[in-house]
Amino acid sequence: MRPWLRRSLYALAPLLLLLGLAGWLMSGFDGDRLKRVASDWMQVHHARTLAFDGPMSLQLWPQPAVTVKGLRLSEPGQPMQPFARIEQASLVLRLEPLLARREIEVASVSAQGVKISWRRSADGRHNIDDLLARAAGGPAEGAGAGSAPRVESITLADTELHLADALGGVQGRLVVRQFSLGAFGFGLVAPLHLRAEADLTQPALKAGLELDGGLSLLPSSQPGAPPPLRLERAALHLQGAGFDFDGLDARLSANALQIEHGPAAGLGDSRVEIDGLSLKFSGARLGWRVDGGELGMTRLRLAMDGRKLELDGLLLALKGRKQQTTLDARLAWPALMVEGDSLRGGPVEGSLALGGDQRLQLTLKSSAPGGGFERITLPGLQVDVDGQIGAGSASGQASATLVLEPRPLKATLAPLSLSLSLSLRLSEPSLPPLQLSLDGQARFSARAGGGQASGTLNEQRFDARVDAAFDGPRPSFDAVASFGTLDLGRFMAPARRDAAPARTAAATPVNLQALQTFDARLQLSVARLLHPPYRIDKLELRASVDQGVLELQRFAGRAWGGRFETSGRADAGSGRLALRLRADEVDLRALLSDTTGHDGLRGRGRIDADLNSRGASVGALRAGLNGRIVLALRPAAVRGFDLAQTLHSWRSLSLDSSTTVASDAGGQTEFRQLNASFDVREGVAQSADLDGRSDFLDVAGEGAVDLVQGRVDYLLRARVVNTASGRAGPEMVLLNGVTVPVELRGPFGDVQWQVRWAAVTTAVALRSVPNAARGAVGMAGDVASGMTDMAGGVAGGV
Repeated sequence: MRPWLRRSLYALAPLLLLLGLAGWLMSGFDGDRLKRVASDWMQVHHARTLAFDGPMSLQLWPQPAVTVKGLRLSEPGQPMQPFARIEQASLVLRLEPLLARREIEVASVSAQGVKISWRRSADGRHNIDDLLARAAGGPAEGAGAGSAPRVESITLADTELHLADALGGVQGRLVVRQFSLGAFGFGLVAPLHLRAEADLTQPALKAGLELDGGLSLLPSSQPGAPPPLRLERAALHLQGAGFDFDGLDARLSANALQIEHGPAAGLGDSRVEIDGLSLKFSGARLGWRVDGGELGMTRLRLAMDGRKLELDGLLLALKGRKQQTTLDARLAWPALMVEGDSLRGGPVEGSLALGGDQRLQLTLKSSAPGGGFERITLPGLQVDVDGQIGAGSASGQASATLVLEPRPLKATLAPLSLSLSLSLRLSEPSLPPLQLSLDGQARFSARAGGGQASGTLNEQRFDARVDAAFDGPRPSFDAVASFGTLDLGRFMAPARRDAAPARTAAATPVNLQALQTFDARLQLSVARLLHPPYRIDKLELRASVDQGVLELQRFAGRAWGGRFETSGRADAGSGRLALRLRADEVDLRALLSDTTGHDGLRGRGRIDADLNSRGASVGALRAGLNGRIVLALRPAAVRGFDLAQTLHSWRSLSLDSSTTVASDAGGQTEFRQLNASFDVREGVAQSADLDGRSDFLDVAGEGAVDLVQGRVDYLLRARVVNTASGRAGPEMVLLNGVTVPVELRGPFGDVQWQVRWAAVTTAVALRSVPNAARGAVGMAGDVASGMTDMAGGVAGGV
């Protein structure tokens, strides 16, 4: 055989062998069998059900590749609970390493239409722990990082990740529009790019995000632990609404971020490393516009199992504005090094300044820290306050010891010693200063906080306790406070009983949206609440806020000479308010004067009210008011008009051409009892059952009180009775049995009384003779009875 032919055969032999092998693989490829093998392997090693709803195909040229469609994977041990679903996925291997060195190198992994449910329980366990543990076990078995399959690239499109993190308090979904990861494996730094949209309900976040960096998978330092991930040259951009910010624009950069969880549940053996962190953000929150927020950290090292903490260059800065008020705050902690029971570091310092129409300066400083890893103390933490708020001034000082406990992660303030002197002179120079002094304990952690305190408020003793939780969708507070005596006269100018409160403007907005920012439970008890000349004894308040709904369970006490109890509800979602009031033996004049400024109705008795409304302003609430009010007074009086005295003068008044009777501030119509009920519809109170009784008058009536327009339209029907004794006078005797129509019309504060004298004169003319005769007989009978009683008395004496 010629040499050139021999060399040609030698060259073609591997190619022919490869083609033969390829033909054999293609002819013998059984996709269904591979599906069964993969499903069995997943069931044996992970107790997961792997199902293929679509075909599996094999490609050998130019690179070996496997493509699957319709893949489903279940949760471990729960075959009917889906964990992941993939519409289509491809795995491409590199041919040259496979033939030359019999090594598996993955050229690319790609997928689209992916849906994954990621969960973490409250004890720190993930639903992917079995997958991560097996991935971590590869290099740890001694084969070395190089023996693990190498992945050149991973790409995802249209991926949806559902999150349920009970430990971290995260709930919602992450939609990945584009994800790419370069060569990934142990010892490699893979380029990472992510473009996604976050739609979280807890914490509330609806934003778009982009992330770039280099991702590394490191060998685990602890057997059985998932491999740590390290992100280098990270750049994250977040835009949208979230973390209680509107128009949020946050940019985070870091030289390196590394988080490692140990095999144990929770954070007891976790490690965190951060280098060169910088977070800059802006947005709007609670009416404040944050123009420049910044969090910086040169270095952070936290190793729970090694009892090590290293912190360098912590800086928090905030600049913003609210209308004409500016805000500039800064907090710095230069260094802290803790290793076991050894600790060294520098003090904390900071400041907060309000400018513009408000001026307030707060400065913070501390002494050098002390303690050990389990309990880091920052003693001598002192805050000085000095400034101007409106027309008033504020000054004071607070001191405390800050305690940090990395295991479990929390912070406390113990003991808390706060001495504050506050002087406010907002509208009247005679307002007394507000002075607060308290001693107590406070504690804070990443998920909860609280404290208790005792002290004095303008020399009035109080006790209070607050517990807070921050791990829910909204912060939650539970507060209990009690006062012995709470004299409001020490905080404001003395109230004048004869001065009616100013009517609230109808355009005043009613905004309940603050109820949606927190949940709370509140209990308040006051032995004596004083607002001279008024007083409420045994005041009890119980209320709660839950998901934007305020429930006033009980607001009760003794006041206005009687007892009252109120309950109610306010819903921020619907804007609806409801109020239920029951008062017994109360002084109606004092109650109405205090609450509405109306001084036209007096008496003592029972009041029942059940009202509801809805509106965004005071005027809208009045216009939407509905419900029922019931009054039962014994005795009672209607101020501004003496009906009995007017009827005494009916002859002279009936000859006058005018039917209007002038109001008399000193006059009033008195009743032994007065009952009435009002049905309130859209701000108008209708009444048809007024029933009043006095010595010589029975009064009925019907009409309306318009709370929106602020006017009265009412008709009284006064019937003269019981005049036979003669004590009512001769004029009233002639009116006995006569019904006198009286109209009340006009705006609040200027109600006009009109007596229909023509109807009275006609009725008197028809009854004058019988009335006069009955009156004369009655007087004669009284004289005869008196003489008989005298004679009986003389006989008894003898």
